[in-house]
Amino acid sequence: MLWLLISPQSSTQAAVEAASSVPSPQPASPATDEPRASPATAEVSNLPSFAAMRSLLDSATSCSLEACRGQPSACPTLTRGLASTRPANATFTHQLTIENKANGDALLAWVSPNGSEASLLRLGAGERRTVKSYTGDVWRARALAGGALLMEAQTGPVSVRDCGCLDRPLVVCPPRERKPRNASDGGGPKEPAGFVNRAAVPLHVWVAGRSCEVLLTESSPIAAGGYRLFNAWRGQTFRARDASTGRLVAEHLVGSLL
Repeated sequence: MLWLLISPQSSTQAAVEAASSVPSPQPASPATDEPRASPATAEVSNLPSFAAMRSLLDSATSCSLEACRGQPSACPTLTRGLASTRPANATFTHQLTIENKANGDALLAWVSPNGSEASLLRLGAGERRTVKSYTGDVWRARALAGGALLMEAQTGPVSVRDCGCLDRPLVVCPPRERKPRNASDGGGPKEPAGFVNRAAVPLHVWVAGRSCEVLLTESSPIAAGGYRLFNAWRGQTFRARDASTGRLVAEHLVGSLL
């Protein structure tokens, strides 16, 4: 099993990459573990639809109790047809921190828009590395010995499903504590935290403090199939709850990909 931790850069791209050009990700410098300044550019055509890739990934992903705790406990199944693309709106720039939790060496690959895998770097057991990425990039990690798939993920919003998580009682912060910290308050690197509601009920999103939670969707919940984007920082905990009952549906730690 391989974990993928996300920490975007502070800047975002205001415009979408041209449909005929997708910047290719690149490995970090071994000496500094920071992304290099000038990533290579891969010229491609026939860019797949971002919505179609999201739908493909969502339909292929099954629920498990492990998803409630933030990381899968079993190796994934490869999603046929999944490839890197770009959304129709703004594209965020990210730094992805990958940690190899497997017992042996692993190879990290970027999946190009035509579906081929381009190996970027090798990670030893327990090793962590950082790469530059964009919204819509698809990543796979495979065991160096045998090629078994260890991880498959797409950079971008979190799909919230009702996976039967154990409930966590809702404790609402009192008014004096109702202003959650954000990245500009010194909480950490900025992280665009996006959520797509794949549950069957409207969801409220809460940000959790040490002992209580602050409602972020006070104006209206996220309808089934809806999407909402929040400013956040790495290390914040977001909780999606049934808008009617307050039941915990999913929990997401910013900096990790479920």
